[in-house]
Amino acid sequence: MKVSFDPVEFNKSVREAKRLAKAAKNEAQNLTNGNEILAEQNRAILETAENYVRPLQEKFDCTKSMLRYSTARCVQALKEGMNEHAVVFNLKENRVIGEFLGDTSKCNLTNLEKLILDKENIGIMHSHPNGYPISRPDITTMRKLGINQVIAINSDGEFSLVAKRYKEPIKGNKVTRWFKERNEAKKENNAFHQYSSNSCEDAEVNAESLSEEFKAGLVDDTLRAHAPGMGMRYITNYSLLKK
Repeated sequence: MKVSFDPVEFNKSVREAKRLAKAAKNEAQNLTNGNEILAEQNRAILETAENYVRPLQEKFDCTKSMLRYSTARCVQALKEGMNEHAVVFNLKENRVIGEFLGDTSKCNLTNLEKLILDKENIGIMHSHPNGYPISRPDITTMRKLGINQVIAINSDGEFSLVAKRYKEPIKGNKVTRWFKERNEAKKENNAFHQYSSNSCEDAEVNAESLSEEFKAGLVDDTLRAHAPGMGMRYITNYSLLKK
């Protein structure tokens, strides 16, 4: 098969490829500039919160480095005063948005709901002085904010994580999708209420006669039973829970 070479068409193709590459570069630059402006705006909102702590580092070259930093910050707060410390981060940009310091029982994420966030990629890592896995208030906060995941860390750096489960896109016309999405939301909401009513933060868990290992095991069992129904996945590597 003979193929003819047309220099005019070839030059046109080269010019078009260069134009598209330049446009893509400009778009990427504008996106980067926009992210930096948004980060500054969010920081200004957070700095009005009394318990806000400015991160030692905000941008990271990979997600692993960011999570390693977040873990170190949470564990440090436990070792210094058994206080809860929360790190809010963006998994897509590998950016720490802000940090909050709490007390020995809780950490208020003041002003967090006022921020402009890419919620599908937002995660919160925080320390648990009691060493338990993810708690009912943690999941309530995750659902309320609509974020991707919450991670709890103990003093040894062991973690438990609850994250949104990936869902296949719902097919069908607009009305069909709306009904299916509404039904899914109802099912997940019912599962959450069932989880809350069976939560291991009830009176028997707080009984002094129960061991810490037993209490943590109850929390773990409850999460394993109810997380899938809430549209979430639950993962933990707590050595206390290893059978």
